Amino acid sequence: EVRSALEESEKEEQEKQEDILSAAGRNYTLLRKGKLGLEYKLEYAYYPYDVIREQNIIEHNSHHNITNAFTLEYPLKNNLSFEALIPFVYEYDKTGAKNSKEVSDFGDVDFGLNYQPFKSGGGFPSIIFRSVLTCPMGRSPYDINPDTELATGSGGYALEGSVSVSKPVDPVMVFGTLGYVYKHPIRNLDYKLQDGSTLERYDRGDSIELSMGLGYALSYKTSLTLGYSYTYTFEAKRYFKEGEPKSYPTRSSGSISIGTSWRISRTLKINMSLGIDITDGHYHSLSFRFPFEYNL
Repeated sequence: EVRSALEESEKEEQEKQEDILSAAGRNYTLLRKGKLGLEYKLEYAYYPYDVIREQNIIEHNSHHNITNAFTLEYPLKNNLSFEALIPFVYEYDKTGAKNSKEVSDFGDVDFGLNYQPFKSGGGFPSIIFRSVLTCPMGRSPYDINPDTELATGSGGYALEGSVSVSKPVDPVMVFGTLGYVYKHPIRNLDYKLQDGSTLERYDRGDSIELSMGLGYALSYKTSLTLGYSYTYTFEAKRYFKEGEPKSYPTRSSGSISIGTSWRISRTLKINMSLGIDITDGHYHSLSFRFPFEYNL
C-alpha cells in the first residue's frame, strides 16, 4: 500500500510538470507513440496605431485580430513527432470614426518536426529540437488593395529552427527557447505603393527569437507560468522597379506573458495566456488553448 501511494504521488508530480509545460507552449512537450494530439486555440489580439494623412491630420486606428487555429500532432516515434497548424483568421481594422475594413480567411499554414534526442529525468534537462516550415496559404498583403482589403498571411515562406530546454527545479519548472527564423525573399512582385513606385522584391529580414520563463503548480489542478519573449529582426530591404533599393534598420521587440493551466478532468485541460508588449506598451493578446489526446 505504501509503494502504491508513492507511485501515485510520483505520477501526480509528473502530471503537474506536464501541465506546467503545456501551459508554457507546445515547444516543451512531446506525445508518445500510439497517441494522437489535437489542439484548438482561440486568440484575440489588439493593437492601436496612428496614421498621418494630408494636411498633417492624424487618424487613430485600432486593429483587432481573432484567430482560430487547429494543431494536429502525430508521433512518428517516442522522441519524434510531426505537427501541422491550420489557422482561420478574422481581422477588423477601424480607421478614424467612419472607415473600417474586415476579412475572414485562412492564414499561413505551419508544418513542423519535433525531436527529443535524450530522455529527460534525473539531473539532465529535457531538450527538444524543433523545425517549422511556414507556407503562405493566407491572403498575401501583396495581392490585395490596402485601401479596402486586409491580409491574413505574410506572402512568403519561412523556415524556423529552435531548441527548447526545460527542467524541474523544485518547486518550480524553468524553461527556455532559442530560435532562428529564415524568411525567404518575396520575389516577382508587381505591387503598386501609394507613392507611385512599384515593389519588385522584398527581403523581409531574418530574426532571432528568445523566450524564457518559469512555472509553478498551485495545486494538482492549477498551475501558473510567467514568461518573457524577445525578438531581434535583421535589416530588411525593398527593391523597386524605379530607382535604388531601400533598406530598413534592424528592430527588436519584447513581451511578457502570464499563463495558467486548469485541469478539468484527466483528459481535458484549458490553458489561458495573456501577452503584453513592453516595447511600446500598445499590443496585447489573450489566448485559450484546449489540448486533447487520443489513443490510436
